[in-house]
Amino acid sequence: MKNTILEQARAIARPGKESDLEQAQRVLMDHLTINQCDTDAWLLLIRIECNIPFDDPERIIHYAQHILLYDSSNAYALLFWSYADHYLMGNSDDDLYDKLRMAHSDNREIMSMIELAKARYFDGRDSKECEQALKRSIEYCSTHAMNFHMLGKLYVKQGKDQEGKLLIEHGLQNIQRIRRCQEVDEWVLDCTNIQGLFDEFFSGISTNDIALCGW
Repeated sequence: MKNTILEQARAIARPGKESDLEQAQRVLMDHLTINQCDTDAWLLLIRIECNIPFDDPERIIHYAQHILLYDSSNAYALLFWSYADHYLMGNSDDDLYDKLRMAHSDNREIMSMIELAKARYFDGRDSKECEQALKRSIEYCSTHAMNFHMLGKLYVKQGKDQEGKLLIEHGLQNIQRIRRCQEVDEWVLDCTNIQGLFDEFFSGISTNDIALCGW
């Protein structure tokens, strides 16, 4: 039954129109009213929320916090919380780091993203802690791009130009997918694809030509 509900919601949402996304949300909310600890359904609901015209940070964080009430170390919920805080709220949540410290996953790539989320929290707050988090992110996964990019940018800012530029170049070499903004990449742009969103906003291995200009 659970898998049927999830697949039904994905199928409804995938066309990506606002009415489709709203209908998929209703299907999931009806299910979650009865199954309040169905983490997969909550994560899918959050992922659907991370789409224009929604992208409502308060709802994303609210849903993520619900998961954390019964699973306090859920790394996926914490990554969504970090996404909402960094991209939609300007890195303003002073309580986020304490939650990120509790994150756990046996997946080293996910833990690399958690360390990158910590680095984003410390960006503008504590450059030393930001640096250490980025180093841990690279230790967890040396095939991501964003961790190398951020550490390189930090070093350039500190005057360590040569070291920083080498790190940025390494990050560029780790990028696996670059799409033109006007092109449709179904895998990357699938509005129900959690991994696709994380690969764009945390690992950085998937990006677009406009974002690449910022490198």
